[in-house]
Amino acid sequence: MSSHPRQTQDQHLDQSEWNQAVRGESELQAVYLVTLVLAATSAALLIGPVGYHRTVFRQRLKAQLVATGHRYAIAGLVLLLLALVGGEHLAASFVIGAWATLLAAALAALFATLWFVVPLVHLVQRRRT
Repeated sequence: MSSHPRQTQDQHLDQSEWNQAVRGESELQAVYLVTLVLAATSAALLIGPVGYHRTVFRQRLKAQLVATGHRYAIAGLVLLLLALVGGEHLAASFVIGAWATLLAAALAALFATLWFVVPLVHLVQRRRT
C-alpha cells in the first residue's frame, strides 16, 4: 500500500504535488504571494508622498500635495491592513490550523477600528459640536 495520497502503482507524485496534496500548499502559496504584493504596494503608497513632496517642493502645489498624500495614505493603510492580516493568517495556519481565519478576522477588525472607525467617530463628534 502506498503512503502517497492519490497514488496508484502506475502513478508517482513529485515533491510539489505531494506538498499540494498533503498540505494544501497551493492555497498557502497564493496567500503568500498576495500578501507580499499587498505589502509592497502599501509601502509604495505610504512612502509615495515623500517623493511627491520632494518633486513639487516650492512649486505652489500644496493643495494637490495634501490631497494626493491623503489618498495615498488611506489606500496604503488599507493595503497594509490586508498585508498584515494575510501574513498573520499564513503564519498562524501552520500553528493553529483553521482557527487562523478567526484570528485574522479579529485582527482585521482591530486594525480597522483603531485606524479608521475611531478617527471617523471623533470626526463626526467634532462636526456636531
